[in-house]
Amino acid sequence: MKKNTKIVLAVVSATVVAALVSLRSCTPQSSEAVKAEQPLEEKQRPLILPVSSKLELPFTTYTVQAGRDTQLVFSSGTKIRIPACAFSKDETILSNTAVTLRYREFHTKADLIAAGIPMTMNGSSDEFLETTGMFELRAYQGEEALRLSDGCAVKIELANNEAGEKVNLYQLDESKRSWIEKMKELPAKLYTSAKKEKIRKPKIDESKYKKEALKAGYFMPVKPRVANPKRYSFHFKINLQQFPELNVYDGILWEYAGSGGSDDPENNKWVQSATWKEMRLFDTNKEGIYQLTLSTKDKSFTTLVRPVFEKEDMEYARDVFKDRYSKYRQYMDKKNAAEAAWLAKEAKRKKTEEKVDLITRSFEINQFGIWNCDRYYHISDPLQVTMNFAFPSTTLAVTRIYVIEKNINSVIQLEVEKGPTTLKLKKGGEYELLLLDNEVKFHKVSRKQFDQYLQQSSQMTLAIEDQGKEVASLEELKELI
Repeated sequence: MKKNTKIVLAVVSATVVAALVSLRSCTPQSSEAVKAEQPLEEKQRPLILPVSSKLELPFTTYTVQAGRDTQLVFSSGTKIRIPACAFSKDETILSNTAVTLRYREFHTKADLIAAGIPMTMNGSSDEFLETTGMFELRAYQGEEALRLSDGCAVKIELANNEAGEKVNLYQLDESKRSWIEKMKELPAKLYTSAKKEKIRKPKIDESKYKKEALKAGYFMPVKPRVANPKRYSFHFKINLQQFPELNVYDGILWEYAGSGGSDDPENNKWVQSATWKEMRLFDTNKEGIYQLTLSTKDKSFTTLVRPVFEKEDMEYARDVFKDRYSKYRQYMDKKNAAEAAWLAKEAKRKKTEEKVDLITRSFEINQFGIWNCDRYYHISDPLQVTMNFAFPSTTLAVTRIYVIEKNINSVIQLEVEKGPTTLKLKKGGEYELLLLDNEVKFHKVSRKQFDQYLQQSSQMTLAIEDQGKEVASLEELKELI
């Protein structure tokens, strides 16, 4: 399953030292001579060989609080869970201080070429890795790099290109200049397709704020209505402390609000002449409708009522309602705005996390740096190919070779020195080459062209006749590949 992933790249300065993955000519040397030369080569050659500053893209940068558990979600769907103990400086675990995290991912062949991260295990093209997902994570306090505290691991759920088997976890050990295997056969987790839904405007339920508003002195008053002369009404006064929405009014008249059945006072004439010992009012689930219970020594009567006003009292009642309602509305609108902002942020977060057809692999890392979910390849019986390059202009020269195999998500990069360059390839592989010249232009050798050279000889001189192509963006590089 192929996954589209937004990638963030950064280019290492061109002043960094020499490339691990360069292959030198096959001039015989003693093992003692190789051992003697190795330290000098490591000092002179950069491990990571980005193409140029034109392809430089920034890391995604996060500011987090040391001493606090944090989860980050990258645009690809990758989740990074950072424990409170993560950051160390001078053997001291940091707390209550801002830390800058820089993060980027590599998923495609174009990513690998642009960033210049080596994919060979030992500098030889017959032993290499195929990535299903690679990332780089660094931590800084100001400009000073931090280390991951001993015994404190960062949990990663890394977006992967595919869910195949035999994918191991590797770390790029920059001091040893090699990939170190950390875990074998990482299981893949597949998030199945979900129905795509647009983020809807969040619904605000302000009922949960009503108690809080009431404590602050704000409430929704009952909207006044004029008495209906065709309905029976009661003239009585009771303690309305439990009903603040009514307690703001004077001169309330209670009107029968039922449907004309057995609870209608008009159908119970005794109610109109009885002497009532107790009158109690209760809320109902209908706005502005209350249950009234009247009790004598021997009987009780229960009915539904609503507060109403005589015609001459309506102007006063409307003024009270507008004043109270305005204050209540201002309070609730402020609460609702805060709730809406939170819900919108939460909806955006969920949309980021809930990816469709997302493949991930989960593991823990104990160091900041570059980590890779990869398959390991060793070509037991390689085809050895020796190449020279010829340009029409003597000022041009190939400085780097990128070997791309159609069916493997990997790029073998070789730094070209004086003399022929040798690579070891799988017999029958579907290869094409990208050549980078000293003017930072690309020249493409298609699979068809390369096969034609191979049919003639495994020792070849590639005639480079095109003018080369300057690549100004990662998208252009993807198109070129």
